[in-house]
Amino acid sequence: MLASLPHARLFPPGPPPPARPNTRPRANSTPPSSSQLPKVSSTLNRAAWAFHLAEYPDRPFVSSLLHIIDYGANIGFVGPEYEQMSSNLRSAFEFPDSVDAAIAANVAAGRAHGPFPKPPFPDFRSSPLGSITRKRSSKRRLINHLSWPEGQSVNDGIPDAEASISYDFFSSAAEDLVASGRGSLLGKLDLRDAFKHIPARRADWHLLGYTWREALWYDIVLVFGLRSAPYIFNLFAEALHWIIRRHIPGALRHYLDDFLPIFPPSVPYATAQAALEWIQALGSQLGLSFQDAKTLGPATQIEFLGLELDSAAMETRLPPEKLAILAELLTVWKSKASCTLADLQELIGFLQFAAQVIPMARAFIRRLIDFSMAFRSRFSCRRIPASARADLTWWTTFAASWNGVHLLAPPRTVLHIHTDASGTKGIGGVFRNHWFSARVPRRHKHKDIQFKELLAVAEAVDRWGDQLRGAHVVFHVDNDDVVVALTKFTNRSPHTMDLLRRFLMKTASLDLTFSAVWLSSAQNALADFASPYLEAPPADWYDRNPFYSRRVAFYLWYGLASSTRRTYSTGQKSFLNFAVLNGFAAPHAIPATQPAIMEWVCSLAGRVEPKTIKAYLSHVRSLHVDNDLPFAVTEAPVVQRLIRGIKRFHGERDRKPKLPITLNILTTILSAFDSAAASNDDSLMLGAACRAAFAGFLRCGEFTVRSEEKFSPAVHLTRSSVSFHPSFADATFCRIELPASKTDPFRKGVSVVLAAAPGAVTCPVAALKRMFTEQPAPPHAPLFMRRSGKPLTRGFFIESVRSALLAAGFEANQYAGQSFRRGAATSAANAGYSEVEIQQLGRWRSDAYKLYIEVPATRILHMSSLLHWVQPSATIFEPPVLQAAIPPLA
Repeated sequence: MLASLPHARLFPPGPPPPARPNTRPRANSTPPSSSQLPKVSSTLNRAAWAFHLAEYPDRPFVSSLLHIIDYGANIGFVGPEYEQMSSNLRSAFEFPDSVDAAIAANVAAGRAHGPFPKPPFPDFRSSPLGSITRKRSSKRRLINHLSWPEGQSVNDGIPDAEASISYDFFSSAAEDLVASGRGSLLGKLDLRDAFKHIPARRADWHLLGYTWREALWYDIVLVFGLRSAPYIFNLFAEALHWIIRRHIPGALRHYLDDFLPIFPPSVPYATAQAALEWIQALGSQLGLSFQDAKTLGPATQIEFLGLELDSAAMETRLPPEKLAILAELLTVWKSKASCTLADLQELIGFLQFAAQVIPMARAFIRRLIDFSMAFRSRFSCRRIPASARADLTWWTTFAASWNGVHLLAPPRTVLHIHTDASGTKGIGGVFRNHWFSARVPRRHKHKDIQFKELLAVAEAVDRWGDQLRGAHVVFHVDNDDVVVALTKFTNRSPHTMDLLRRFLMKTASLDLTFSAVWLSSAQNALADFASPYLEAPPADWYDRNPFYSRRVAFYLWYGLASSTRRTYSTGQKSFLNFAVLNGFAAPHAIPATQPAIMEWVCSLAGRVEPKTIKAYLSHVRSLHVDNDLPFAVTEAPVVQRLIRGIKRFHGERDRKPKLPITLNILTTILSAFDSAAASNDDSLMLGAACRAAFAGFLRCGEFTVRSEEKFSPAVHLTRSSVSFHPSFADATFCRIELPASKTDPFRKGVSVVLAAAPGAVTCPVAALKRMFTEQPAPPHAPLFMRRSGKPLTRGFFIESVRSALLAAGFEANQYAGQSFRRGAATSAANAGYSEVEIQQLGRWRSDAYKLYIEVPATRILHMSSLLHWVQPSATIFEPPVLQAAIPPLA
């Protein structure tokens, strides 16, 4: 078959690439027996797909594709079956000729059957037809409104697990272009009628019906409007991607039916042109059809996903027509006095799209988003406030002149600035041999800590701006929210956003680029104005304990874990500052008196949760224990009653634990990582870490390193910590030896066994084997290591997971490092595991595991419903233990 393709000698098959992401068949897994299933007709060439995928590493996936070609795709519908008739949407009656032409074309191409005077199947579903078009386009598209009626539609009967898909990002294409180099040749190919290439199985034809001109029709292929159609079609798109990538001399990205090959500068123009012709011929051989009119390149400038990629200028930007649309949109909004939520959401969507290639633009959408939250209805109308107009003014002023992001920035001098802020006292910063310390202005005194942390950063730029001009500045900040704000240019706090916008414009005027890294308070000591009493480096520890020998002080320090001492420093700092400022430190702050403790507790009321106050008391108690001082005031009944009074008066917020990453959510995250694993980044390692964390019920600290922590093989996982059994090649399980963990403080070692799950996208053994094979490292190297050679840190891991969740539409901030452990426990409970089994899998020593299990609301409703149908037992239940204890009658 290869010989029949044009330029076959130029593009012989290379080594088989790794399996593609987003290729779990889900409902389309090949059944054990297909002999009794009715076959379907298809334009797809089964023999060609089988030939080109003969060496694809995931054979069950290939079997599923061939099964779909033979018998049609299972759309994943599991809802109730009943007959449904419908009226069509208004757009269908406004453009009847367009609907007539579309139906006629589908019937002629063998993609639809009809007309029928009455339902051709039992439980026939007729859904409304509509005729839609994109803005500024005359081409109309027929849509089957399979989401009607709401709550009972065909799409409502397709679960999330069958429809969710993780798309590739435009930024991935930009990264590929950077890796390929300046002057790379680009191409673009677009499949025609993408979904209609895929046949639907006969068992689902009755769900794809519609009514037109008093007759009934139904589709026999996947249609636009079907919830699971993108994922099912993408199975074939991923396979096509794999075939193309094996042959062409360059990188490749695809977004559903759009394909972007990138050829390095070393590839001649004629070879790149031949590659595009080869890809088009390959599509025809497989039964797919590329649109000749939309095939572009090879060229150094091309439009992909609505944005321009320019390899000559190494820039991404809005194309002229999109820039004109943006200018027109801003002109219209400049004259608006009010708007509906629907109009505002349309504007925000386009601005978010444009912000991908306009520097700092995300910071000037936040006030529009805040305004959108004030609407009660999608079609209600509200006046546009001044804050939202300020964002529009920025876009009008800067969007055109700032259009474009340089992919290869010129080299800049890298400078480092450390900043810090106190909740009540002031701000400070250090740059080279310069430093500043200032009080927070009175007007900002009561604002939150993240505002003050960002204020310290802005103050540093204001003070030292002339010395920073034209450089790249790395800001070292110990507040994670501020690091995120400086990275993503958005924050939910209006005050912080106002300051961030002023800061961004200041950096632009200085031609200053920047990045931000999180640094713990311990590492940020240069800028930390906390009490030296609370700093705990070894030398200071010995100085503060002169009445102990050095050996005693050494072991006393290790009586608490370093992480525990960092946590305890919060409450200790709070009490010591209060004691000094309020006259309770004469002659010494400790041992603390009961009046001092009670006044301090009252000073925290209303600002700190009662349970946190109790924790702070334990922190101060630990300070007394370290100094061998009596401290019984926390247990005093009057102190406990005082805290109870605070709780009764101020109340206590509900516990809001982080959400679990269950199996379905894990699959979504892995799709994002796996889709990027082929590029030169950390996605392969992150995917393996996620799989191991879930399958092993791992705590985040057991497989990551804190940002401020130095990697040590004595306490952290290394490559030698993992062993595969019975062999690496035929591993059915692997064993991870944890050198230290939360429940193993004395480092006896804990063994975690991970079983293989052949064919499952979540299999930890397959992921670890792939990581070991494609990213080899010495035995003493970190088990999860970034491309830079640095160990995987907790901060980077959580940020990466949240980015994947955010891209998939989840509320990313609701998930954290413990979400994998919580999700594993929840998934195990949902699968019917006993509590003892869950406790053993998660290595819990207490009943704390129960806090990790989330019971779905649907399950609670189901149990509540069952109460009304319980049949009383004819006999009184007696526990088996009681029965065994009753002696038999003589």
